[in-house]
Amino acid sequence: LRKLDVGKWKDAKFAGEPVPTLDEVLATVPAGKRVFVEVKCGPEIVPELDRVLTASKLKPEQTAVISFSADVVAAVKKARPDLQAYWVVNLAPKNQKPRAAEELIAKAKEVKADGLDLSATPAILDKAFGDKVKAAGLKLYVWTVNDAELARQMIA
Repeated sequence: LRKLDVGKWKDAKFAGEPVPTLDEVLATVPAGKRVFVEVKCGPEIVPELDRVLTASKLKPEQTAVISFSADVVAAVKKARPDLQAYWVVNLAPKNQKPRAAEELIAKAKEVKADGLDLSATPAILDKAFGDKVKAAGLKLYVWTVNDAELARQMIA
C-alpha cells in the first residue's frame, strides 16, 4: 500500500504521496482533539491496534474505535476498556428489514460498546429511536450526513 500514489489524481503537485500509516495519522492529532479509527477487518487486529495507539502517546479520550463488527468492538473493550468504542450499524441494509432500537441496544450492551454509530436514515432514526439509545446510556453518532437538512433532522 505504501507504494501506491494517492496524490496524483488530485493534482500533479501531490504526485508521489503515499498512503499514510496509522502511526503517521495519529501523529497529526492536535492536543485536545479526537480521532475516530475505523477497523475494517476482524478482532485479530486488536493487539497491533493497541500497540500503535499506545505508542502514539494520545490520551485515551482522544481516540475512539469504530467498527461494523460487534466482535471487534468487544475485543477493543476487552483489551482497552479505557478507549471509547462504537458499533457502526447500517439501519436499512438492502433487502433486509430495518434494525430496531431495542435489538441494537441489547447487542451494544452485550459487547460493552460505549455507543452506536448509525446510518443517518430519517425514516428509521427519529427522535424516539434516538431517545431510546440515549436512555440506555449509550452515546449516539450518525453517518453519512452530506447536507444541512439531514444534519438538522439528525440533531433533532
